[in-house]
Amino acid sequence: GAAAADGPEGSGAGSEVDGEVLSPLEALEDWKRKMEAGDFDACDDKEPLVESSALVPQGDVDVPIVAPGSMRLQGSFEGTATTSTHQLELAVGLDLEMPSQIAAEAMRQMAARSRSASPLGDRRLLASSGLPPDSIAERPSIFSSLASFFRRDAKQAQQDSQGKLALPGLSIKLDENPEVAKLEESCSQLEDERGRLAFELSMYQSQVVELQDQVDALTCERDEVVGKLDEVQRNMDTTNLHVEGLRRQADVSLNSSADLGAQLRAKECEVRELQERLDDAIQQARASGLRLDSQQAAAAEAAQRLEQGVADAQAEAQ
Repeated sequence: GAAAADGPEGSGAGSEVDGEVLSPLEALEDWKRKMEAGDFDACDDKEPLVESSALVPQGDVDVPIVAPGSMRLQGSFEGTATTSTHQLELAVGLDLEMPSQIAAEAMRQMAARSRSASPLGDRRLLASSGLPPDSIAERPSIFSSLASFFRRDAKQAQQDSQGKLALPGLSIKLDENPEVAKLEESCSQLEDERGRLAFELSMYQSQVVELQDQVDALTCERDEVVGKLDEVQRNMDTTNLHVEGLRRQADVSLNSSADLGAQLRAKECEVRELQERLDDAIQQARASGLRLDSQQAAAAEAAQRLEQGVADAQAEAQ
């Protein structure tokens, strides 16, 4: 688009660089080359990066008539407009006129937004030049320069209107107060700093929200782990009760084994007594002269009964 503004710099003359008069487009290209080459001393920090002559069409193009203290914006915008929920494709034609003071305020807000949204932005090249950080911070952005340009245009229009009210014969000289200019520049820098701090605050707030989400997630995970530990503890208590029951059963079994051992020892005593009786009977039979066959049969029967008693005792012990 193209914009035109009335003021002391509103003519279509070119800029003078190193004694050579350049057209507005050539002046802009020269400034761009100096910026890319790191020749920042060639750019005056107190002057806007865009002069009014660069905004006036050259050649046979008709320049619209604009009221003093106003700015007319003509052209088109094509791109996207993005919100948190939608994105729109735009192709808008512009032809509107607004007070230069309003345009300056809009540029000031855009400068604050651009610095806060992209702190490195167009200062990345400045940072690589090796200049002190304070010197880099004082250099205005393109939006800040446009804001200064439109403010000067509005102020010049106001001074011109005041000069027209002067009485004939009176010489009134309206000069810019350097202190006021410094204050305005300080206010602009403070606004830029406020925008940057607001952006950092929003970043910190988003980080706080993310950290809170992480804390909530860790709290839920901790509750789940505590629940699992409680369940494991209950299972361990149940297992301990079962082990205690098995231990009592083992004690009972050992006591039963001890009783069976005592019974086995009693049976063994009975077997020894029967054996002794058998031996006595054999001796008595031999002594009394009884027939050996009948005694042997009785002895065999006694031995059989003895073996049967031992087998029964062992079976009961098992």
